[in-house]
Amino acid sequence: MLLSFDDIVRTYGAPKNVLHVGAHWGQEVPGYLNAGAERVHLFEPLTANANKLVALFGDDPRIRIYRTALGDARGLANMFVASNDGQSSSVLRPAKHMEQYPGITFPEVETVALSRLDSYGLHGADFINMDVQGYELEVLKGGEKTLKSVKMVYCEVNRVELYENCVQVEELDAFLVERGFAMREIHWTARAWGDALYVREELLAAVLDAS
Repeated sequence: MLLSFDDIVRTYGAPKNVLHVGAHWGQEVPGYLNAGAERVHLFEPLTANANKLVALFGDDPRIRIYRTALGDARGLANMFVASNDGQSSSVLRPAKHMEQYPGITFPEVETVALSRLDSYGLHGADFINMDVQGYELEVLKGGEKTLKSVKMVYCEVNRVELYENCVQVEELDAFLVERGFAMREIHWTARAWGDALYVREELLAAVLDAS
């Protein structure tokens, strides 16, 4: 995360029910639990990464692991597996990513499950963290009902096509603003991608009133 989760918690409060889409090895999980999260739902489609999540967190009753990618459809998807332990993997074909990060290759494709977030009935979730390499809008389209209880959305944003047809920041911003969120923080890297935090307007108003 390019933005500090501790700072987010201090400003907007600690989430109790977290969804992390594209969980990789669960590096953020200790931060969620230390902040007081009661439930953490980890979505990770790649077999090797999901197996590691089970080894790390499978015995923790607060954590649930889902071996699937998320989008606006149900079925199977081909995921381009990145050489950096899978961190840059995506269901979208790499584009400018190959130019900007020539040391990262995509030597294999893994067929993974694809499902819609709304099919899991996680309607009490209040924080979503997405690390899905340009597929953020499709995840949200498949989670419209789930999104209604969410107070904060943390995700990567793009200003160039790092992956083919990846959502650009303006389109993602329009989608979330229409559903009652406002972008509050953004951190851009030098390579035209970054992380952004969207906060539901009611929570934002309460925070501003208290300040």
